[in-house]
Amino acid sequence: MGSSLPEQFAEFEEIAHSWALETENERHARRLQASSGELREIYDKILPRLEEMLLHLDQFPLGQLPQEELKLLHLTLSMANIGLHIENFRGSVTVPNAFDERRFENDFGDRATIATRD
Repeated sequence: MGSSLPEQFAEFEEIAHSWALETENERHARRLQASSGELREIYDKILPRLEEMLLHLDQFPLGQLPQEELKLLHLTLSMANIGLHIENFRGSVTVPNAFDERRFENDFGDRATIATRD
């Protein structure tokens, strides 16, 4: 994705470069590649502004998000994935005591999260 985040969220541009991913499979693979420390760092940076991000996105109809907001949506979806692992799994990048997640096949995981105005 070449677009930037909305101006008021520009401080997250570096994180978005690696984490604002279009599909669930991409977000899942990225989490598995991360360290526990990286997940914690991202969580701690985004969480204080997450509600503001979601309120900003709520101003736009789904399916009609401008590119900057679409990138922000993808970042918040990664945050949802990260948050689960910080809050429920003590920061583990995998699900503890579970089968190897790489065996999981998501039939719809390669689909784009949301359509734009195109």
